[in-house]
Amino acid sequence: MIEKSNFDFLREHDALFFQLAASAERAFVGDPNTTLIKLRQLGEALAQDLGYVARVDYTPDALPGLTVGGSGYISNTGQSLSYNGQKADVLTQIYESHLQWKYYGLEFRALGSWGLINNADLLSAQNVFANNGQGVVGAQNYGWYTEAGYDVLPLLFKDTPQYLAPFVRYEKLNTIAKAPLGYSADPTKNQEVFQVGLQ
Repeated sequence: MIEKSNFDFLREHDALFFQLAASAERAFVGDPNTTLIKLRQLGEALAQDLGYVARVDYTPDALPGLTVGGSGYISNTGQSLSYNGQKADVLTQIYESHLQWKYYGLEFRALGSWGLINNADLLSAQNVFANNGQGVVGAQNYGWYTEAGYDVLPLLFKDTPQYLAPFVRYEKLNTIAKAPLGYSADPTKNQEVFQVGLQ
């Protein structure tokens, strides 16, 4: 007979996670010290898949109002998941660079990002199976936008702390820039967007 636990949902993800959580649950009433030990071990096991993020911004004194920078994110987002008996090593990397310049009421922004997902073929197989042929995960993706606007309120009200800027923005993105082996890219995921608005 299979033991029932409040942590049964962990069975499909990782046997070790389930074993530690279920052991802590069983010992809760009779041996609280063991419960604490097992929960600490569970926390350590979960922390094996930590993510790392870093960001750098630079504001040069020679060009007031200008900020240039970039950031990156790296993590094994698979969290020890298994699909069809295969452990998903889903190393995810996202890198971006950005620029912003404010000169009196004029504002200009640009941002670009690029991502890479390992084992996208394994994730896609699971998604396609579960979603009637839909759900391919891109092995690579990218996106960028550029925007210009102007804060018009100071033109109408000299010392106003309020802000109202009409803007125009162009975006280009593709969430399946490179399809995993055995899958084809979905052209609907390659998009261009033009926007005009107020912020």
